[in-house]
Amino acid sequence: MHTTTTTTTTTTTATTTTSTTTTTTTTTTTTTTTTTTTTTTAAAAAAAAAAAATAAAAATTLLLLLLLLLLLLLLLLLLLLLLLLLLLLLLLYYYFYSYYYYYYYYYYYYYYYYYYYYYYYYYYYYYYYYYYYYFYYYYYYYYYYYYYTTIHPDPNPPPLHPTPPHSTHPPTNHHHHHHHRSQ
Repeated sequence: MHTTTTTTTTTTTATTTTSTTTTTTTTTTTTTTTTTTTTTTAAAAAAAAAAAATAAAAATTLLLLLLLLLLLLLLLLLLLLLLLLLLLLLLLYYYFYSYYYYYYYYYYYYYYYYYYYYYYYYYYYYYYYYYYYYFYYYYYYYYYYYYYTTIHPDPNPPPLHPTPPHSTHPPTNHHHHHHHRSQ
């Protein structure tokens, strides 16, 4: 009988131990769940921050590229305008230089042409006129002298040494000229 009483007491103690173990297991599960939730929120925030930083860097890079492209286009436009200005200046210089050169050449050529031919005409006209009539005068003078003294003697022949003409005008002896034309 003693043995039976001991057995009953042992059974009561075992039931109490089982209840304590169940409570400990429940507490551990709650702590684990809380820790897991905190870790997930921090990772999402870090990923969002990284994505925002990447987007900001991409936007900044794109903006810098656009600004660089705009600067290159402006430089190209400035270079094109400079080339057009240079071409315009070259055309103006060529036009004015050609006009000046043409005008100068034409003026110089005309002046030289006029002066040359005027001088040529005057020179040859003067000397031809002078010597032609000079020799004409003497030739016909001696011809008439010979005619009036030998072929048909004249009591009053002209003088042997006449005075040569002093101007460019021809001799005023029309009889000699008409006689020259008749021959």
